[in-house]
Amino acid sequence: MKNWTIAAVAALALTGCDKTADTPADSAAPAAETGDPADAEAPQGPVLFRGIGQEPGWIVRIYGNVIVYEGDYGETLIAVRAPEPETTDNGRRYVTAPLTVEIAEEACTDVMSAAEYPATVTIIEGERTWQGCGGDIAEGESDAPAPPPAGDSPAG
Repeated sequence: MKNWTIAAVAALALTGCDKTADTPADSAAPAAETGDPADAEAPQGPVLFRGIGQEPGWIVRIYGNVIVYEGDYGETLIAVRAPEPETTDNGRRYVTAPLTVEIAEEACTDVMSAAEYPATVTIIEGERTWQGCGGDIAEGESDAPAPPPAGDSPAG
């Protein structure tokens, strides 16, 4: 059951879906998994917040019940039960054993796409710290990364 749950969380995180995946129990797991598998549940409901960062590429999705983090261009997967966030001076912080997600309500521009986001995101994974951007996902809004601003296309 635990293997299926981890595989389902990984499949949902990689596809961006919020419905149950038909993943067999013996499916290949991501290259690295961290966190207590007992904490990993299938995400319920839509993505509420999405953060992204570069070098190495990472993405974090916060659902109502689970935080799913993919780091190192998808080589690391952490899926843990989402705790109640702690309130900070300028945002909120989710603290779990393998991962801390800090969200500051400060405007941020993605270094790769130049897309603008309403929040700065800090991921603390063990001894490593990553910075990126993100925002709450409004109902009906896509979880896909924001497109670059108009007029910033390469000259042709």
